[in-house]
Amino acid sequence: MSKESSPKRAIGWRTALSKGSVFLTTLLAVVGLTVAAAGGAVALQSDGEPVNSETTYYTGQAVTVDGLDANETYRVRQVNADDEPGTLQRVLENNAGTIEFTLDGTLSEGEFVIVNESGFVVPVDQGTAETPLSPSPSHTRSAAFEVVTQDLSTEFEDQSTSNDGTAATVEYEISSDVRNNYAVNVSADGLNVDDLNGIFGDANTTQEYPDEDTVTVNRGTTAEGTYDLDFTNISADTYTFEVSVTDADASDSETIEVTDTGDAHQPDGEPLSSDSTYYTGQAVTVDGLDANEAYGVRQVNADDEPRRLQRVLETDAGTVEFTLDGALSEGEFVIVNQDGFVVPVDQGTAETPLSASASHTRSAAFEVITQDLSTEFEDQSTSNDGTAATVEYEISSTVRSKYAVNVSADGLDVDDLNDIFGDANTTQEYPDEDTVTVNRGTTAEGTYDLDFTNISADTYTFETNVTDADASDSETIEVTHGEAGTEASLDYEGDTLNVKNTGGQTISGNTTLDPGTVLSVRIESTDDTDQFVFESEAMVQEDGSFSVTGDFSEYDSGTEFEVTVLDGDTELTSADGEVVAPTHLVYDGDTLNVQNSDNQTVSGNTTLDSGTELTVRIQSTDDTDQFVFESETTVQDDHSFSVSQDFSSAEPGTEFEVIVLDGDTELTTAEGEVAENET
Repeated sequence: MSKESSPKRAIGWRTALSKGSVFLTTLLAVVGLTVAAAGGAVALQSDGEPVNSETTYYTGQAVTVDGLDANETYRVRQVNADDEPGTLQRVLENNAGTIEFTLDGTLSEGEFVIVNESGFVVPVDQGTAETPLSPSPSHTRSAAFEVVTQDLSTEFEDQSTSNDGTAATVEYEISSDVRNNYAVNVSADGLNVDDLNGIFGDANTTQEYPDEDTVTVNRGTTAEGTYDLDFTNISADTYTFEVSVTDADASDSETIEVTDTGDAHQPDGEPLSSDSTYYTGQAVTVDGLDANEAYGVRQVNADDEPRRLQRVLETDAGTVEFTLDGALSEGEFVIVNQDGFVVPVDQGTAETPLSASASHTRSAAFEVITQDLSTEFEDQSTSNDGTAATVEYEISSTVRSKYAVNVSADGLDVDDLNDIFGDANTTQEYPDEDTVTVNRGTTAEGTYDLDFTNISADTYTFETNVTDADASDSETIEVTHGEAGTEASLDYEGDTLNVKNTGGQTISGNTTLDPGTVLSVRIESTDDTDQFVFESEAMVQEDGSFSVTGDFSEYDSGTEFEVTVLDGDTELTSADGEVVAPTHLVYDGDTLNVQNSDNQTVSGNTTLDSGTELTVRIQSTDDTDQFVFESETTVQDDHSFSVSQDFSSAEPGTEFEVIVLDGDTELTTAEGEVAENET
């Protein structure tokens, strides 16, 4: 096995080389904005995969082609529905006849083809370009390659394991639905490469990156499959295994708790009672049994009979303790003696055995179900100073109301957790595991006001598990210095940042960063039919504001985009945006829908002055149900307008058109449809 000091997502024997940035400049004229697409070296990135026509690749892969004309410019176009090279997606940088590019951004998904300056398609065989062909559908199809998004799933068979003996082994599965051959990089905070090699076994790891505490897992030709992970002598703690495909944008994480023998977090067994419900993973006890008899647990069948033997119980002077796991994880069960009689139990004490009739079996049985657990922060970020340092945190289960939970978060110790939850809400400390038990009165269920005052700025994942059952959840929160939230915000109202399809459109925001800081504002379309990417610098002013101005007159109303604000390579905030007409109607989806009822509102916004009188005409486009409504409305101070109309006489499914006029001038239109009244 080789070692590298700086991992770059290498597959097995491949050398992990740092690749330079690939930059794309598109010909989009936007006043005041610089057009650019960012690329760059990706940590743990493998060498480029040779492109092969009529082959499938995966989002995030780096690919290469050689044998090209060093004096030509090559482009990647998306293959359209007619098997033609359609929308231009990227201009490629030609390095002496070789190109390398990453399948990201607009190349993340779809069918694509490389074209030369003449528009001819370039077939590629094992990374080598062949003779360009005319862009006929058959040539385009034979030269094209496909890009799909790879999924990745990782799962431990159990959520906890021991660090001693046979109990230290747990199954771990790595799988993808769309790809069979791939390698993965694995890391877990708190484990180094020696730990990971010991856990996976040297035969399953092909590369080490000691500086990043990461190993590459690849068993033969793929990481796909099930592994028996061995946690022997691993320190008791909770570990989150972060797994990413070495050459594609696919990742997953899964958490496991490693415990010392005799788990300190496991409460004593719960006294069993017949006709009661328990939860997967609970330990239960029964005493008062005949010390000279053998007992077992049988599953109750559909005829209320004790049928399949699921476990033989070990008695200790008339007492049994067992865990509701494995074959006892879910279902209805009953304890039976060696004669086959059922044993009713009351508050943990065995009563007189009864014949195994249906009525006796039913009365003596107990039920086991799986408990769910949900945890949620009201906000994804909070401050560490003042009133903004408090955030609501909810713990809930849909099937159980009384339970306690253990809580830990990497980077926080028990003193931090006690301060965050408040001493009144924590009932037990485990300093060695940086864990506290949360139980407010009789249960952890409910909402807590967590206080992050003076907690170091960082991102924390709160790992929460029920103390006596196999139920857990995790939730992440970012703690920031000063004002809560991200370090920047964009100015807009509602759910979407709207710009008009005219020139001189300003996008502005505010930040807590120092005046003079230069930010990048990137605007990238998310609409396949009208694609653009442009980027501009904005300097933070004395009052913390920043802004950029651009011309959106070339883009159709309804074009959607994303605005991202960056400080260097760090994303501060983002927002979804949309290009809108100077006057536009407000509605969700592709159609303006109303119900066949009275008092249906049609509304919109305009750049016209408040007080302007507008006409809203609504006329059916359906021959079977014809109508024309026309109403006057006045533009309000916030530049909104609306009319109310009675559609109760219109049939559901009737289609219509809405036209907004300023005098005789048509300002905007929208297609609409009458829907069934929901009330």
